[in-house]
Amino acid sequence: MKRYKLLTAVLDVGFKILAIGVAFLSIIVVISTFTKKINLGKIEDFNMLNESFAVISFVSTIDNGKDYSVSMKIIYLIVMLMSALLLVAIFWLTSKIFQDLKKILNLLKAYK
Repeated sequence: MKRYKLLTAVLDVGFKILAIGVAFLSIIVVISTFTKKINLGKIEDFNMLNESFAVISFVSTIDNGKDYSVSMKIIYLIVMLMSALLLVAIFWLTSKIFQDLKKILNLLKAYK
């Protein structure tokens, strides 16, 4: 029983740390995106062992010549933030589950 209480306490704290870490990294990405420290726009091709790997490029044009790279960056940022928000919620709720499980184990110990 003592081992389970320790495990639930460690998992509770671990999932809270994960949630805070994901939130912190998301904030850093948003700030650095708007201050132009990280360029989400064009990622250059790179060569590795004389093989060329194609990577995603957000620069795209339609036949009318308009550049849609800014709107694609905004969509990418929104999707990334929604994914991060979902991860934070999942990790925080999982932490709450282990916190409640720890309380249940304490009540079971009190009744014995």
